[in-house]
Amino acid sequence: MKKIVSCCVFLLANLAFPAPVNEANRIIDIQQRQIEQERTRQQQEKMQKEFENTKFDSPKPQVDKNIESNNLNTNKFLIKSVNIKDNDRLLSQREKNKIIGKYVYLELSSDDIKNLLTDLTNKLISKGYTTSVVNFDRNNDLTTGTLNLEIVAGRIEDIRINSGNGLDKYKEFFMFSKNKGKIFNIRDIDTATDNFNSINANNMTMEVLPGRKENYSRIEVKNTLKNKYTVGILTNNYGDSKQNGIWRRGINLNIDSSLGIGDNFYFTYMTVPKKDPDRSWKKTIEELKPGEILPIGPVGYDPANGDTLPYKRRLDMFNFGYTMKFRTYTLKLNSSKSIQESSFYTANTVYDMYSSNHILSADLEKILFRNQKSKIGLDLGIRRRHNQSYLEKSVLSDRKLTVGTVSLNTTTSLFGGIFGSSIGYERGLKIFNAERDNGKIDTTPKAQFHKYNVNLSYYKPVTNKFIYRANVYGSYSNDVLYGSERQTIGGVGSVGGYNTRESIQGDKAIEISNELAYNIPVKKFAVVSPYVNYGYGAAKYNRDKSKYRTGYVTGMTAGIRFDTKMFDFDFGYAKPMAHSEYLSPKKQEIYFSGSLKVSF
Repeated sequence: MKKIVSCCVFLLANLAFPAPVNEANRIIDIQQRQIEQERTRQQQEKMQKEFENTKFDSPKPQVDKNIESNNLNTNKFLIKSVNIKDNDRLLSQREKNKIIGKYVYLELSSDDIKNLLTDLTNKLISKGYTTSVVNFDRNNDLTTGTLNLEIVAGRIEDIRINSGNGLDKYKEFFMFSKNKGKIFNIRDIDTATDNFNSINANNMTMEVLPGRKENYSRIEVKNTLKNKYTVGILTNNYGDSKQNGIWRRGINLNIDSSLGIGDNFYFTYMTVPKKDPDRSWKKTIEELKPGEILPIGPVGYDPANGDTLPYKRRLDMFNFGYTMKFRTYTLKLNSSKSIQESSFYTANTVYDMYSSNHILSADLEKILFRNQKSKIGLDLGIRRRHNQSYLEKSVLSDRKLTVGTVSLNTTTSLFGGIFGSSIGYERGLKIFNAERDNGKIDTTPKAQFHKYNVNLSYYKPVTNKFIYRANVYGSYSNDVLYGSERQTIGGVGSVGGYNTRESIQGDKAIEISNELAYNIPVKKFAVVSPYVNYGYGAAKYNRDKSKYRTGYVTGMTAGIRFDTKMFDFDFGYAKPMAHSEYLSPKKQEIYFSGSLKVSF
C-alpha cells in the first residue's frame, strides 16, 4: 500500500509541478544576468570614455643630433645594409626588415635617415615602447654603405604610489605587471590603470615623469579611497505569480579594496513575504498505520463545503562574490544559493514543494594582448552546481554537476564604438562528486556534456546622449542538457513580455537584442535614460519530436532608467509580439527594480 501511495505522489508531482528545480535555476539566472548586464553597461561606458580620451598621434621621435653634424645635408650615400642593435628585442626581425627594405640600395641624405629613424620610432611607439629611442651610431662610416643604428630601451626607474609606505608597496606589487628596472611599455600602464579603475572607490591620477638616469622614467601615482562601503535596499517585481510572490525585497553590501588592493567583495540577499501555514496535520508514508490513508487536511477540513488550504511561500536568494586584480590576471569567486518553497493544489488537498540551487564558481582571466584599441583575454573557469527538490519529504531529485569552461574574450574600438566578443567551450566533468552518465540512454540529459557559447556586444554613442547597444547570445550542443545548463530566453534581462513560465529553453539557442537609449543629465547629480529594446530568440531541444522541440519569441520593452549616487530605478513596459503557438504570454508585462543606497 505504501509503495502504491509513493508512486502516486511522484506521478502527481511530475504532472502538476514538473520543474521545481528549473524554476529555481531561472530565478537565480535572472539575478546573475542582471548583475552582469549592469556590470557590462558600466564597463562599456568606461571603456568608451577612455577610448575618446586616448590620443593616437605619435609624439615626435628623438633623433640623435650627430645626424646633423656629419655633413649629411649636402652629401648622399648609397646604403646597402642597415644594422640595428636591439639587445632587448623590442622589434622582431620581420618588423625591422619591413621598414629597412624601403631604404636599402638607395642614396640617403640626412632627411632620409631621419625618416628611417622616425619609422622605427613610430613602430616602437605603436608597440607601446613610448620612452624607447633609436640612436645613430657615432662610429658610422657611411662610405662603406652600411648604416648602424641602436635601439635603446626606456626603463622604469621607480614606481611610487602615494607616500610609498608598506601598504603602497603592497598595492604596487598587485597593480603593476612591470616593476622597477623593467622595460617601460605604455600597455602595462594601461593595465595598471584598468586595475585601479576596476573599483569605484579609487580616485587615481598617474604621471610618467623623466627619471634621474638617462632613458629611465618614474611613475607617480596618487590614489585615494572614497566611499569604500556601499549598503543598499533593493526591490523588484520579478515574481511570476501572486502565490509565489510578485514583489521581492532585499539588501546588498559592496566593499571596495577590502584587502587594501584592487579587490571587491559584494553580497546580495533577496526574499519575498513568507507564508508558513500549519502543516502539523500532515503525515509521511512511514507514519501511516496499517489501512490508514494520507490525510488531506486538518480535522474538520471538508473541500465539499468550499474549504481551502493555505499555500506555502518562501524564496531566499543569496549571492556572494569576490574579485581580485593581480597584474594581468583577474580572479573571480562566486557563491549563489536559492531556496524556494511553494505549493500546488489537487482536487481536494495541497502538496508542498521544496527546491534549492547552490552554485560555486571560480574564474581566472589573463590578458594575452592589448594595444591602443584592443584587448584579448583568456578565461578559465570551473562551476559546481547542486540542485535538490522534494515533494513533501520525498526526494524528487538530488543532482550535482561540475562544469569546466574556457573562453577567448576580445574588446576593440569599432566605428567609434566598443565591440566585444567571447567564444567559449563548456565541458561537464566527473570531479567533485558530479553525476556520471553511465548507462544513460540517448534522450537522457547528460552530465558530461559538450557545449559551445558565443557572446557578441556592441556599444556606440551615436551622439553625446544617444546610445545604441546590441547583444547576441548563442549556445550550441549536440547533447541533451539539463535545464540548468540550457540557454533560457524570455523575461527580465532577455526578450521582454514573457515571464519565467512562458520563456523558452534549448540545447541550441540564440538571442538577439537591440536597444536605443537617450541619456539626459539632470543638474549633474542624476541621469535619466528613456530606452526602447527589441529582442528575438529561438531555441531547439535535441532528440525531441514533440511540438515543444523548437520555439521562438519576439518582444519589445520601453522604459526609463534613473541613476543617482543614492537612488536608482528601472521601469519598463514589455509587450510580447510573435511567438510559438504553444506559448500563452500575458498581453503585457510591467517590470520595476529599484535600490536605495548609501556610500561611506
